[in-house]
Amino acid sequence: MLTANKPDTTRVNADTVTKEDGPFHCSECKHSAIVKRGTWKLPHFAHVPGSRPDCEKDNESEAHATIKAAIYA
Repeated sequence: MLTANKPDTTRVNADTVTKEDGPFHCSECKHSAIVKRGTWKLPHFAHVPGSRPDCEKDNESEAHATIKAAIYA
């Protein structure tokens, strides 16, 4: 989850907001983020392209990473 740029740093879900509700910031590293919606993927947040902070992989549980790798294989 990411926080919207509001005084109370409200936590929001990607499936309930649009890009117009932003700007958004990562709740872990506070870097700028965007909401993404696609045909094949569920709505999700991503760090702004080119900013690739270290927290991206830290938020992924070991089980999630293992299952993702299995699906990829």
